[in-house]
Amino acid sequence: METEAVIDTHLFVIGPNNSGSTLLRTLIETGSQCLTLPMEGQHVPGFIGPSSRGTGTRLIWASRPEWVSAFRDPSAYDWSKTRRAWALQARNRADDQKSPSRILVTSSPPFLLIVDQLRAQFPDARFIFLARNPYAAIEGIVRRANQQPLAPGEDIAKIAATHIGKSLHQQAINIDQHADLSVSMTYEDLCENPEAAAAKIEDLAPELGSINFANRVQVKGQPLGAIVNNNNKQIARLTAKEIKDANAVLSKFGGTLAKFGYQLAS
Repeated sequence: METEAVIDTHLFVIGPNNSGSTLLRTLIETGSQCLTLPMEGQHVPGFIGPSSRGTGTRLIWASRPEWVSAFRDPSAYDWSKTRRAWALQARNRADDQKSPSRILVTSSPPFLLIVDQLRAQFPDARFIFLARNPYAAIEGIVRRANQQPLAPGEDIAKIAATHIGKSLHQQAINIDQHADLSVSMTYEDLCENPEAAAAKIEDLAPELGSINFANRVQVKGQPLGAIVNNNNKQIARLTAKEIKDANAVLSKFGGTLAKFGYQLAS
C-alpha cells in the first residue's frame, strides 16, 4: 500500500517550455533534499486539469488566445485531487531517510499561466521563475515542428515566436506580482554561475538544505554531463528566414525582452 508523503512546501519551477525548467528541476532534485515526482506535475497520473499533451497544444500553448483561456479556466482543475495524487507519487531523494524531506519540487510549463491560482490553492507555495534567450527557445520548438498543432499555412517560426513572446510577457507579470514568494533567474545565469543560482534557491527554500549544483545531470535523453549553455549551438541552427520571421513577431515584445536582458537578433 502506497504511503502518502507529507508535504509542507510546494516549490514550483515556472518557465516557458524549452527554457531550462527541466534542467533546473533535475539539478534541484539531484543536488538537494527534496521530494520529487516521476514526471512533470501536469503529466502525473491523477492530475486533474488541462495539460500540454491532453489539450494537444504541445509546445505552443500560449500562441492562441483560446488555448490560454482553456489553461486559465479555474473550473478545469481539481487541486484537491491533484494534491493527493502528487503526495501519493512523491518520492524522497533525501540522503538521510530518517529525516525525510517535506518539500516537493515540480515543474510544468503551462503553469506559467496560472501562478495566481497555484498561489491561492497552495498556501505553502514558492516559485522559481525562469527565462531563456527567446531564439534558443524558439529553435527547440522549430526543431519539433512536426509535433505541433499548426493550422494550414501557419509558419512555425512565427508561431513559436508568438508563444515565447507571450510566455515571457506573462513571466514578467509573474515576477512583479509574486516577488514575495519567489526568486527569478535566467537559463544563462544558471549555466554561467550555478553556485549563485543555488544560493538564491537556498534562501527561498531553506528546507532543501545545502544545494549542490556541481552534479552531472541527464536531461531529456541527453548524455550525462555538467551544466552547459547550449544557446549558441541552438541559435546557429535557425535559418536566416526563421530569424527574420521570429523578429517580425518578437519586435512587438521589445520591452519584455529588455526586462530579461535580451534583444532582437541581427
